[in-house]
Amino acid sequence: MEAIGQPSSVRMDVDSENTDIQGLKSPRNTPSKRRHDLVDGEESTRRASSVPARRPRGSLEPRVGYVYDSRMLMHSCIKGHPEQPARISSIFNALKKEELLSKMKRLPIREAERDEVLLVHGEGLWEKVMAIHGRCFLLLFSAFRHGYRILPTDMSEQDIADSETYYTDLSLYVHPNTFTAAKLSCGGVIEATLAVARGTVKKSFAIVRPPGHHSEPDEHMGFCFFNNVAVAVRVVQQLTPIKRILILDW
Repeated sequence: MEAIGQPSSVRMDVDSENTDIQGLKSPRNTPSKRRHDLVDGEESTRRASSVPARRPRGSLEPRVGYVYDSRMLMHSCIKGHPEQPARISSIFNALKKEELLSKMKRLPIREAERDEVLLVHGEGLWEKVMAIHGRCFLLLFSAFRHGYRILPTDMSEQDIADSETYYTDLSLYVHPNTFTAAKLSCGGVIEATLAVARGTVKKSFAIVRPPGHHSEPDEHMGFCFFNNVAVAVRVVQQLTPIKRILILDW
């Protein structure tokens, strides 16, 4: 899950190009007693380019947005695993039970595009995650060992065992729907971040899985396939005037 929001209080200098979010040049070396000049009682539009656009005052639209898609639940492990579908379904259901979803704006969610992912990751990683779809034998490895009926495969038992060892060493499990879930998770964080950057909402919450922060430029690991936040930051930097972004990982 990822939470994205605008700072409640921001003290920043206008960037070196003295350009606001509309690309208008602001006067250089103009003395000011305040960070934000007031014009007719309203805040001036001259602001740091690293500050997200603000929503119009008096807007009745929800200030907090969220992304969620039940298709991400399809990425699962037949043997059980700490990174399980219930991680996000329980969050979604809790918000619904407390009637909080009705006070939030549901943001569109989509699959991340290849070109977006490649802003951070190498093409080799994209190909590896995409190839998981055709390796559904791994999902059924446990069933194979316990004598359950499995899908036909041209892999030998040793091939299957070797494949499981490979993913276990990376602290991963895979499923035929892993690629779709990973793209939705990444695309959801992109849309949640863009919504804040463009002023659609003040804060957003990405209820997504699989997670992303352990994924490296050329390797998936630690339950993660694509580094969702890193990809979202690069997309925002390309599509909006915002260039300076703080990532807090805890």
